[in-house]
Amino acid sequence: MKKIALLCLYLILSSVSISQEIYQPKNLKQAVKFLDNASSQSLKDSVIKTDDNLLENLFYPSSKVTIDDKYVFEWTTNPSKLKNYLSKKGLKYFHEQVLLSSFKYYLINGKLDEDKILLPYIEKSKRYAYEDENRKTIDTLRGVYIPKDLDDCFKQLDVLIIDFDKNIIKVVKEEELISNYHFGLGMWLRNNWQLWGGSRLSYYFNDMGITEPDDMSSIILTSYQRNLKGEKIKLEEQIKFYQDYWREQKESADQQNELEFNHFNIGDTISYRYHSGYVSNEQEEKYFNRDCVAKGIVLSINRNEKLLQVKIIDCCDRKGIIVSNEEFEYNEKLDKMVKMEKPIIKKAKKDKIEWFKYDLWYKE
Repeated sequence: MKKIALLCLYLILSSVSISQEIYQPKNLKQAVKFLDNASSQSLKDSVIKTDDNLLENLFYPSSKVTIDDKYVFEWTTNPSKLKNYLSKKGLKYFHEQVLLSSFKYYLINGKLDEDKILLPYIEKSKRYAYEDENRKTIDTLRGVYIPKDLDDCFKQLDVLIIDFDKNIIKVVKEEELISNYHFGLGMWLRNNWQLWGGSRLSYYFNDMGITEPDDMSSIILTSYQRNLKGEKIKLEEQIKFYQDYWREQKESADQQNELEFNHFNIGDTISYRYHSGYVSNEQEEKYFNRDCVAKGIVLSINRNEKLLQVKIIDCCDRKGIIVSNEEFEYNEKLDKMVKMEKPIIKKAKKDKIEWFKYDLWYKE
């Protein structure tokens, strides 16, 4: 999990610098024409032959025929002119699917009929928007029924799982159950019952003090196995187990953070971690090649808030360093953090004096 998290972090940070250099189409027509010029003939042939619902598979690194998908990723994942254009058309979702379907249509017909492409996605987007606004109570999300509690989970699993697999679940040792099913049935539960995105089932667990989707799916699986075996579920005991685990993790992390923070002293020369991304590709390359790392000098320390006052002495780029990149904001209707259309990026240049969270810096 740590490796996956680090990979995701790297991709997010990389996209910050890429977005400042990459070509940005203003509309679908410009986007598909650009992809037409950037794509090999073999890819175009594959796009034409592939069903619209499977087009995105061609752009995964594991595909035998791929395009440099930084364009598709950048235009449809991060805030962009194309996303803004599609949003004004009524598309809050499906930006990648619309782009790829439009690309296929353009390759086949030599032109683009936006209305024909967009209409079904706009209708579907409206339905998704309604679902997202009512995630706490709605019983169906993305076409999948969402259980309301554990008993309801058992009823749905009884329908979803065939008798042969139920018998296997019964005999698996409880300590092996979660590891055996975490990336199979467990992942299906987390994704389809919207434990990550928020659903009435995830809020059911939230009300009991369980916030991690992995923990939710583990409790569901453990409880289902015990239910199949006719044993007591012991829900309160399971909840306590995960709450104790995360409390211990937090206490351990707090102790480690305290040790790291106390390592800083006034007058120290310290190095920047670039947690919020890079101002340019050059700055990123310098960091990974260890040619240059942004530096600062500690001027003051706020030990109550764990803050460092730092004078920046080297940025490895005349544009400075990115000191914060706010991409998410709290949405009251959805009761969760959502990605902003336009992130708020704050930079600081050489000789600037700023207060920073201590973990943005490290002492070599």
